[in-house]
Amino acid sequence: MDGLILCVKEIDCKLWHNVKVYTKECLVFPYGYENITPFLAQYQHDLTVKEDLAAIRNTPDFILMKPDHTQICLVDVKYRKNIDSKGVYEIARSIAKRFPTAWLFLATLEAFYFDSCHKIISKNGQMRLLKGSSWIPDQVYEDYLALLREFETMPQNMGITSS
Repeated sequence: MDGLILCVKEIDCKLWHNVKVYTKECLVFPYGYENITPFLAQYQHDLTVKEDLAAIRNTPDFILMKPDHTQICLVDVKYRKNIDSKGVYEIARSIAKRFPTAWLFLATLEAFYFDSCHKIISKNGQMRLLKGSSWIPDQVYEDYLALLREFETMPQNMGITSS
């Protein structure tokens, strides 16, 4: 599962980079635990102060910033094989408790979804598709979804599982 999550975050990073390249609507800054504290990530199981580490681990994965530097958006990335509105609702609630204005990027084998946690909560776990939005061209969307599907179907004997 860790390998798949890293793949999703890599896809997400590249996808958001393409948002910047194609739309000029935002600057993308990797922000999450894996990016900010790689040293701590490798010793996460050895540290004795788990509460502090949990707080760091639960930071959103990216910051999107308008090119004029007037607004930022925190984005948390999650992977699920399938979308489940009850589960999505709980994820959005959990994120919104810590970061009230955060957005959620959900990667599934069916589609990529992107919406504000506030809207997800108000819609009982329903999310907007990223495809067809003004964020990225449909072809870029399709290319990255195909990459995720390819990664998911890799043989388990390569040491990567998706359970």
